[in-house]
Amino acid sequence: MRTVDLGELDRGSWVRLGVLAVLVLGAVVWWTSSDAALVARGGEELDLIRDYSSIDELADEATDVAVVEPTGRTWTERVGTAPFAVTEVRVVTSDGGPLVTDDVVAVRQDSGHYVNAAPTPEEGERYLVFLHPSGVEADGRQYSVVGAQAVWRLDGSTGRLTTPKSSLPRRVSVEGADGRLVASSR
Repeated sequence: MRTVDLGELDRGSWVRLGVLAVLVLGAVVWWTSSDAALVARGGEELDLIRDYSSIDELADEATDVAVVEPTGRTWTERVGTAPFAVTEVRVVTSDGGPLVTDDVVAVRQDSGHYVNAAPTPEEGERYLVFLHPSGVEADGRQYSVVGAQAVWRLDGSTGRLTTPKSSLPRRVSVEGADGRLVASSR
């Protein structure tokens, strides 16, 4: 193995070494600011206006509490540069708010990999959601999830919170049908 005395390096070698150092430093900066690094460190969090911790707090803010099923139609809309995932859902039952059984509406959510926001609902599943009008659609058929977190995936009459980082109850139970939906935490 040959050792090199740094005093023996010519100007071209120093330039190549400097370029390599800049590239390595640039790669390190890029990786530490990328989504992969954010997820590795626990994930990127959406800046929430309010952190809800109970079903009652959500119900106070919601115009509708409903069990919904996604229809399979999802698209992305942008408001300025911010992307939003929009999912069409069919109402299975509600708490007697403006939404009623078989209504088809759109649920607008912040798009991204936020660990403290509910993921986009998946077709073939049922969800308990706390909703309020998004204020985007003129016909009033587009809703937002209260607190960006109030979504539970249902298995029968029990649900598990879809948001990994949240102060909300991890589990809920639902009862009733035909506009008499009652949700409670366990």
